[in-house]
This record gives sequence, structure tokens and C-alpha cells, in this order.
Amino acid sequence: MSKRVIFVTNNGLTDHIGAAQILPYLEGLSRKGHRIGCISVERNWEEDAYVDELNTRITDSLSSYEPIFTKKNLVAKLFSPIFLISKVFKLCRTVRPDFLHCRSYMPLVAVLLANFFYKIPFVFDMRGFWIDERLESGLWDEKKICWRIIIFIFRFLEREAIRKASYIIVLTHDAEEVIRTHPSYDGAMLKVIPCSVDQDVFCVDKKERLRKRAELGFKENEIVLAYLGSAGPLYRVDIVYQLYAKMKNAGLLPKLLFIGSHESKAHVVDAAAIGIDINEDDLICRRTPHNQVPVLLNAADIGLSFRLQSFSSLGVSATKVGEYLSCGLPVISCTGVGDIKEIIEDFKNGYVLESLDEHELNEFVNKMLKVSFFPRDDVRMSSKNYFDMNLAVNKYDDIYRGI
Repeated sequence: MSKRVIFVTNNGLTDHIGAAQILPYLEGLSRKGHRIGCISVERNWEEDAYVDELNTRITDSLSSYEPIFTKKNLVAKLFSPIFLISKVFKLCRTVRPDFLHCRSYMPLVAVLLANFFYKIPFVFDMRGFWIDERLESGLWDEKKICWRIIIFIFRFLEREAIRKASYIIVLTHDAEEVIRTHPSYDGAMLKVIPCSVDQDVFCVDKKERLRKRAELGFKENEIVLAYLGSAGPLYRVDIVYQLYAKMKNAGLLPKLLFIGSHESKAHVVDAAAIGIDINEDDLICRRTPHNQVPVLLNAADIGLSFRLQSFSSLGVSATKVGEYLSCGLPVISCTGVGDIKEIIEDFKNGYVLESLDEHELNEFVNKMLKVSFFPRDDVRMSSKNYFDMNLAVNKYDDIYRGI
């Protein structure tokens, strides 16, 4: 039976995360017959053809759309929960949904209040361990009273959501085990749905590979290392620099391709701070709309995904890993990050580093000189049963129909 749903997210449908990890799911669920109203916090003010295309897709797939437009500053972040409460309550009265779908932690105040006042069940799509990510990265400082108050509030909301949700969705099997043993867990249904990829869009394209490599100036014998996404405090970009240096010292010809909000000079300075000299000719940074990312990935040879090995990383399913693999790129990653060991088979569709120390990096580069990865088409196929967007949409559909 199809359902009426209010989907609430603190991400914008027109930003990178929304275009990659929210809108495709909502479109798929709409095609399954569900009537979905969406409340999102939009921060993308760029007027371009791609945003127009996204807005058309939003209009075509959603029964109602209530964007909250805000800016990236502390005041906007403090007031966005209030706006979310207002929008959620409005749609609860007008749409009369069968349930609410809460994506991550920021909308929890609005969703829990709606659950209390309107008795509407909800799905807690918690993604990763958001509070712990901020603590481990240093974004929230427990030594300061203001952050201790914020941490207290969100820990309370987390406990209430785990206790009251009808369904809890996590990204990894490690996260599932953490939730099952959580003191507030009260038997809600649990489902693992990793970050997935539209494999009709992210695919192996040999013609585009040749064209884009020529455009970017990559030679045939150069090994292009792609790094997609943020270089924030949760990520080990220092390992990217070290891997580049060790490959170069071994006689290989590495190039670094950073995709996202990156500046070449900043990377050169950061690498120099740990004693690594990066030739600016070996470094290319490109900021591009999400629909252009597959072309850049096809121009690369290896995808990199290094993250802090910590508690919060147990709940991580890196979208970039699925996008790399779907475009035929073997992935170099590290242990302790979600289900990565189950996804990557060493020197088939990538390699998983254990300790990230200098000895292990040297050993890996030496192996690269002797062993080849799977062909690109085979690497892509290795991701099919884990990252295919259609599988994820079917899992969400089962949840929706079961509530």
C-alpha cells in the first residue's frame, strides 16, 4: 500500500548531498506510488542550468515541497530548527501523513514534537553517528559550556529518537550492532541501507575518459588519483599526500585530482607542513555540479577514501566509494570505516590499509608495481550488489509499506 510521507532533511535538495543522496531516492519512491512532501534547508544560491534541472525534478516527483532558504552562519543554524517545526506542523495538519521520515539529527526536534502532538509515527534515518563525528573532529569542544549544552540537547534527542522511532535506518552493519546494544533501544525495526549510487549515471565511459584526460592534460602513463569531497578534519588528506610522494619516489607518475571545494595552493601548503613537496603541475582541483562528477571520475585511475579510524567511522558508508567503484575505479581506503572490508577485495577492486603507517604505505606501493587491479568493467560489477540505487529504493519501499 502506498503512503503519504513527510520527508524532513537539513540538507538542500539542490546541493551536492541532496542531488546525490536524497532526490534520487525520493524520485524512486514517488515512482513506487508514494506521495511525498519534503521539507529541506536550502543553501545553494547559484542560478545555473543544473539547479534549474534539479528544481524541475523536484516539482515532478514531490507532491509538496517546502524549502527553507538560509545561509551558512551560526544564526541561521540556530533558527533553522524553529522554521522546521513550523513547516512540519503545517504539513501534518494539511497533508495528514501516514508517517514522517527524519533524515539525520537536525530535524529531530521538529519530528519528535510532531510525533508527540499529532501521534504520527516516524522513521529515524540516522545516517552516521553525527554527534560523535563532531566531537572527534573537534568541531564541538566539550570543554566549553555552550558546546556542552548543545551536546546534552542532541544526546537527549538521539535517545528519544532511538526509543520512539517505528523504524531506524543505519548505513552499516557495525552501526546496526551499536544501535541494538544502545540503552535506549526499545525494539524498533532496524534496516541497513548503505549510501547508494545511480549506476545509470555513474558508469564506465571509455570515450569520455579519453576526452577528459586529454582536456585535463593527463598522459597515458600517468596514474591519476581522484579525491572526491571534503578535506575536513574527519578525513586523512595527509595520507593522500604521503601516497602521492611514495608513488613518485617509486618511479610511478602520480597526479592528484581533487573534486569539490579545493584550492591547489592550500594543498601544496598543507603537504609542505608535513614535509611533502607536491609539484603544482601534478595537482588539479575542480569544483563541479554533481552531474559532471562521473566524467571526472572516468578520467582518473584510482579513487581515494581515507577517514579517521574512530567510533563514528563505524557508521559511515562513504558515497564516494560507491561512485568510484561504479565508474570502474579501484578504491584505496582504510579499516575501521563502516563495512569497507566487506566491500573491497585487496588488489581486485581496491586495497584496504590497516594502520596507515609509513611501512604499510611503502609495502602497498611496492605491490602496485607488481600487481594489477581488476579491469574497470569488473570493478564496476563488484559494486552492483551493494551500491545500486534501485536496491536501496526497494528497501525504502519495503519500509514505507510496512509502517
